[in-house]
Amino acid sequence: KDNLISILSESQIIIDGDCNLKAAKDYYHPDFFSLLPNVLQDDKYLPLKFEDETTQKKWSDLLVDFGASTKIIPEHIVTTVQSIIDDDQNSIDLLNYISNHFEWFENMKYDKKNIFDYLADLAWLPAENPISDFLNPEDKYKKLYKPSELILRKDYKIAGGAHYSLSSKVKLSKKDEKGEFTEKDIAKNL
Repeated sequence: KDNLISILSESQIIIDGDCNLKAAKDYYHPDFFSLLPNVLQDDKYLPLKFEDETTQKKWSDLLVDFGASTKIIPEHIVTTVQSIIDDDQNSIDLLNYISNHFEWFENMKYDKKNIFDYLADLAWLPAENPISDFLNPEDKYKKLYKPSELILRKDYKIAGGAHYSLSSKVKLSKKDEKGEFTEKDIAKNL
């Protein structure tokens, strides 16, 4: 039985609402998916759902056996960032979610490297539009920047307005039972 489950877990036999077949690990378990924020509610990562409760319960149990994900799927973060870049929306929501659950992302790998290293080359972080006429960077303002192109808001005046700062709507810090991730800790990883 275990050997069969192992083989089926790697097989592309799980169907989604668009009739695509993938391995269970490439989908979220429906219970976990329902907890994701709106910015991550992409049906591409949700297996087929059944209206009948009994059938859905058995399906959910089968998905557990086959390894449906109860953790963030790294590819999902990358595709979400790509859609943020294309649509110029939701970067604040995604970044706040990452900050609130930073321990899930800190050591996440995508394409054999840390996900933040992978995302470092993409302009997906929201910038604050300067309100001062005096302290402004020379280059023209854009909504999204690469992580290396932004500074923290509290460092804006220290830098003499030479760089754009991360949007003030982003809250980069998290405190939980395991300790605290400071704004600088999270910013360094980004």
